[in-house]
Amino acid sequence: LRADETVYNNTRSRFTALWKQIAERFRDYCPKLLFESFNEMLDANNRWNAPASVNSYIYINKYNQDFVTTVRATGGNNSYRNLVVNDYCASSMASAFEALEIPEDSVEGRLIAEFHSYSPYHFAMNEGTGAIQTWTDACEKEVKDQINAIATIARKKGVPAIIGEYGATSKRADEEIAKQATC
Repeated sequence: LRADETVYNNTRSRFTALWKQIAERFRDYCPKLLFESFNEMLDANNRWNAPASVNSYIYINKYNQDFVTTVRATGGNNSYRNLVVNDYCASSMASAFEALEIPEDSVEGRLIAEFHSYSPYHFAMNEGTGAIQTWTDACEKEVKDQINAIATIARKKGVPAIIGEYGATSKRADEEIAKQATC
């Protein structure tokens, strides 16, 4: 899957057929089961955090709408099951989260927006020049500011938000990763 017009037009029927099969198979499972539309979808250029074109946001939103519509149509517990939708690449950047359109839904209050955070980058992911080995007050501030920004946008959109992935490379000392985890 790619957040791209051509790819969307070529994969939409397979995407909805796949979700129909999954949803039908699990329609009677406990309502605590969640479905997530997709994971970290990128544009046709495989760009992280922000797409090459803002048009990619359109196709992220279309896939999410197709997902919600398809799952709800299968009935059973899927009629009111909580469903998780992602923004572009599940980015924690405010611009990507702002561009997420919450899909129309036949049931109120059952959609959740998800994002991923590997922040700050120089602590969580960078292994080269500029890498940070120790968790600092500045690191903590960056993560808390990011979470507060996402929370503000989620409230504005009327949905809860969850951090689906959060962490750092295992090349950091355990006690430093533990500091990040308790942030």
